[in-house]
Amino acid sequence: KIIPRLHAEYRCNADLTASWWGHTERSVLAFGLPLAHNAALANGLHAAHGAGAALLLATPAADVMLPLMAEHGATWTMSPPGLAREYLSHPAFDHAVARLGTWVLTAARVPRPVFDELTGRGVHVTQAFGMSEGLFLFTPPDAPDGLRAETVGVPISPLDELRVLRPGTDVEVAEGETGELAARGPYTIRGYLDAPDRDRDAFTAEGFYRSGDLVRARRYAGTLSYSIEGRIKDLIDRGGEKVNAEEVELLIAGHPAVAEIALVGMPDPRLGERGCAYVVARDPQNPPTLAGICAYLEAEGLAKYKWPERLELTDALPRTQVGKISKVTLRADIGTKLQHETPQAPKSARHLTLATLRTLAGSGTWVHRPRTGSLDNPSAASAIDAMAYAIVVASGPAILSMHTEPARRRDRTFVLARLGRLSSQRPGRAIGRVLAWACKGSGCSP
Repeated sequence: KIIPRLHAEYRCNADLTASWWGHTERSVLAFGLPLAHNAALANGLHAAHGAGAALLLATPAADVMLPLMAEHGATWTMSPPGLAREYLSHPAFDHAVARLGTWVLTAARVPRPVFDELTGRGVHVTQAFGMSEGLFLFTPPDAPDGLRAETVGVPISPLDELRVLRPGTDVEVAEGETGELAARGPYTIRGYLDAPDRDRDAFTAEGFYRSGDLVRARRYAGTLSYSIEGRIKDLIDRGGEKVNAEEVELLIAGHPAVAEIALVGMPDPRLGERGCAYVVARDPQNPPTLAGICAYLEAEGLAKYKWPERLELTDALPRTQVGKISKVTLRADIGTKLQHETPQAPKSARHLTLATLRTLAGSGTWVHRPRTGSLDNPSAASAIDAMAYAIVVASGPAILSMHTEPARRRDRTFVLARLGRLSSQRPGRAIGRVLAWACKGSGCSP
C-alpha cells in the first residue's frame, strides 16, 4: 500500500507537535528512532525545524545516546519503553536527564514500573501514539499521572475527529467500551494511492480511516483520553516497525520445505514484539531451519526487520470452528513457552556458512554453533570462528570463552580484518547487539 502524504500535512504536524511539546529555539531534542517514520518526521525532524531547535541524532545505544544527551543538555526525547528501561540502569542516565523536560514513550504499551521508575528519577513522562496514515494522540504534558501512565492521550489538533466503532461496522460503542479507532482530520489520509478496493474496507462511508487498533476511551479529571487495547489487523509491532504478517506468510509459503505457515507476534521486553513463525514442514524428516527461511526471505528482497526471529515446527496449525488458523492459540502458546524458558537462551543453528553468519548478525539473531554441528563448507570454519569472535569483541560488556584454535584466538589482526569486512558490508549495523557462540572444540560457555 502507498500512503499519499502532502507537504502541507507535514508542516501542520510540525507546528502542532512543536507547540504541544513547548519547543523553542533553546530546546535540544534527542532522537534515536529511524527518521523514515511518521513519529520521527513530525516529532523530531520537522518539529525541530519548525521551532528552530537543536536536534541530536544518533543510534539509540545507551553508550552513545546518553552521553550525547548529557553533553548537549537534551531537553526532550522520545523512545520505546524497552529502551527507557535499558537506559535507567546506565551510569550516564542521571547526567543525560539533568535538563530534560519531557520523555515521551511510544511504539509499545508502557509498563507501569517503567513509568514509575522514570518519574521517581525526576523525569516527566508522557506518551504518544501515531500512524503513517496521519493521526497523532499525545498525553497532555500537564495531565495527571494516571492519564499519562495508562493512556496514549488525546488528538493533537482540535480538527481531529475520532470514533470508537464496533469492529466491522460503523456503529459507535459506548464510552469505556473497547472498539476500533477510526479517525478523520486535516492531516489524516482520505485514501490510499490508486487503491479503491482497499479504501472500501479501510474507510467508513463518512471518510473515517479505520486504523485496525482496538482502543478504549476513558475520562481522567474530565479529559477523554484513549488507551490502546490491541489490534484488529494482523500486524506485529517490532519496536514501532509495523510488520504485516500476511505479507511475510505469503513469501515463506513459497519456501520449498514449507507446507503451511502462520506468523505471530511474540512478547519481547525491548521491542514489544518479535515475529515467530509456526511452520508445518513438507517433509518432517527434513524440516526448514530459521537460517534457511531468513536466507530465502533475503533472496526475495524482504526487509530484515520483517524476518521471523523464532521458528516453531508443528505437525498441524490450530484451527477455529470455521477452519481459520487460530492465531490466538498460537500467541498463547509462544507466550507460555517464553515464560518457561531460561532468559537469554541461545538459538541453535547447525548448518552455518560465513554468509549465513553475516545474515544472522545483520538481523540481530543470537547464534550458537554446538560442537556436534556441521558446516556446509568445512573450509570456512576458522573464518566463522574469527567472525564470531570479532562480533563478540565489538559487543562491549559481553564476555565469551571460546574453544577455538589458540592461534586464531590470539590473532587480533585477522579478527579485526574480518570485523572490518562485516562493517563495510553492513554499514551502521549495531554489531554489538549480536552475541555469538562459535565453538570448535568441546563446547562453549558465555
